[in-house]
Amino acid sequence: MGHPVRSPYLEVESEEESEQGTMTSSRTEGTRIPTLGIIVFTHPWHGFSLHYSRGGVGDLLDCKFSLSGLSDKLYRVSNSCDGLICVIGEKTAYVINPATKEFLKLPSGTPHRKERYEFMAQIGLYFDNQTHEYKLVRLFISEDGIGCEIFTLGGKSSSWRRIDDPPTIVHADPPIFVNGALHWTVEHNIYVDPGAIMSFDVQSEKFAIIMHPEDGAISEMERLRIKITLAVKLLGGHLCLVVKYIDYPDMDIWMLKDYANKHWVKMYTIDLGTIDDLNREMADFIWPEAICDNGTILFASLENRLELYDPQRKVFQKFDIEVEGELQVQAYYTESQVSPHRPFFM
Repeated sequence: MGHPVRSPYLEVESEEESEQGTMTSSRTEGTRIPTLGIIVFTHPWHGFSLHYSRGGVGDLLDCKFSLSGLSDKLYRVSNSCDGLICVIGEKTAYVINPATKEFLKLPSGTPHRKERYEFMAQIGLYFDNQTHEYKLVRLFISEDGIGCEIFTLGGKSSSWRRIDDPPTIVHADPPIFVNGALHWTVEHNIYVDPGAIMSFDVQSEKFAIIMHPEDGAISEMERLRIKITLAVKLLGGHLCLVVKYIDYPDMDIWMLKDYANKHWVKMYTIDLGTIDDLNREMADFIWPEAICDNGTILFASLENRLELYDPQRKVFQKFDIEVEGELQVQAYYTESQVSPHRPFFM
């Protein structure tokens, strides 16, 4: 039986941008490991809402940020950075601090051409340790091909800056930031291509390709399976590749334990068939989002539910989330006072 998570909330609704904020914040130098804070994202038509928690699963705060009456029908959450969240629509995008309820509508970039299911441009949010600025990288498909541009929050320019084109098209999933780079799953033919991950080094602003685990490291049984769904995730502080298969309930989680030498280790094989009342169709939409301090793994699905998986006992525990719309989770969220308008390093 599930454990309901009830969340009364405050709400902000507006069609226009807020006035310029005045908050600034400090940022610790060096590597920062985000805490397990939960952002529950829903997107009703022409709007979206954010619920968040300081304590993790089952501890949603009495707080909500919401925007409605917007121009785009659908929105999805990208990644978070130091308390800022990027939310993307078909033609518009926002950077939000749900703790302070400040938000910034981003300027329009190069027009994006809808390509199959990639009906939104891909945007990743990050902090540049060299310039001490928060930036966004935007991947798009134009009439001339694929392209990339950068926007600096609080910068002198109010437009996107074009850089070298990415080498390939990526899946419409939130990017993963680890080891100084953003990462996306590369779109590929599952029947002939070995598969890869595209990285973007935020210092050099250069792209690179990381190949999936080699066949020599995968068992004969795994080679006979046909991969149907792939995703990159941040689990245990490492870049991970999550693999699902046709006609198999198993999920494999590969962890890039040695990033410099690109050494993959298969850490988990999880039987999704052990999840109570989860039908086969919805099993395609449940993904691991974080490894908790006690070793359990947080899963989220579009079915408005969270699951905690115990790798030792090999069992799932269900948590129902009482929100409207489609559930998306950004697990590594750190509450802050960083303003999307003036996100200066102090």
